[in-house]
Amino acid sequence: MLTQLQEAISQSADLPDEEKAEALEQVKTLAEAGKNPQESTKQKTAKTAITMLKGIFTGLPAIASLVEAGNKLLPAISFDGGTNASTARANLLV
Repeated sequence: MLTQLQEAISQSADLPDEEKAEALEQVKTLAEAGKNPQESTKQKTAKTAITMLKGIFTGLPAIASLVEAGNKLLPAISFDGGTNASTARANLLV
């Protein structure tokens, strides 16, 4: 899932280089958080990264392929620390 998001960001013609770099950094943050999704600090970091990605995508035209990818993939990424914690890591790797 994160690989798909990373590819969509890298290939986006609608995203300026500076925002592209920031978005890729947030994807990296999500990948790190996915290594131990039950850790509360990782959960908070992941939620912040998701919020930042949504903010970056909001400024793009609705027809941008990156917006479509973000709308599809970001809701599937969960870091609630509960029963979904073990599936969060698995979902990130899909």
